[in-house]
Amino acid sequence: MEKRSDLNSFAALKRLVPREIKEGIKRRLQERRLSSAIQGMRHLPAGASPSVALLERLESGWSNEGMAAQLRFLEEVAQHALTTPGPILECGSGLTTLILALLAGRRGVDVWTLEHFPDWHARVANTLARYDLPHVNNVLAPLKDYGDFCWYEPPLEQLPKEFALVVCDGPPGTTKGGRVGLVPVLKSYLSPGTIILFDDAHRDEEARTMALWAKTIRFDSVLYDQMRGQFAVLKIK
Repeated sequence: MEKRSDLNSFAALKRLVPREIKEGIKRRLQERRLSSAIQGMRHLPAGASPSVALLERLESGWSNEGMAAQLRFLEEVAQHALTTPGPILECGSGLTTLILALLAGRRGVDVWTLEHFPDWHARVANTLARYDLPHVNNVLAPLKDYGDFCWYEPPLEQLPKEFALVVCDGPPGTTKGGRVGLVPVLKSYLSPGTIILFDDAHRDEEARTMALWAKTIRFDSVLYDQMRGQFAVLKIK
């Protein structure tokens, strides 16, 4: 009975704490987890893959409330970030941006990230600056209506001539045409051997996207299961 009374008292005290204070404490705890995970990534030996536990800490610290990529996809991004020989394009920024910066950026590989949400772009930019994460070109790229689809409006004249790796996790599925714009807009930047990591491949819109891409470019594809759905790894032929 005494333990139950103590628990009830604690719960009552917790309810008295203003929401602003609780949210502030939560943010500080997340920032500590994120800082700890980033330091853990930085201390990995050259070429070493981050453990699932380390990726979980990074995900917890970033805390995108269910919107961040799933761990299996993050593992795949990390593996390719360690080995990709050339520039990386990222469609949609977030947790994967940090992984690319920590693993590819430290090898001197440039990352170009397209993001159309100003607030989200600012959050990623502030995190990159706070932790001095290198070689990321964090581009605010509004969505443009190309007729059959909407997609980012990238700074074409500034991009490298080709990308070795593309991490495709945006724009959101509610966008007209979904993610289909990658190939029609940037086809000339994708060469034989380019790898596309395509999240949410189990969704109908993403399946249609890959079918449309197959009419324009040739690629091999492998689907991988994760906790919720699938992602695809495409290799352009």
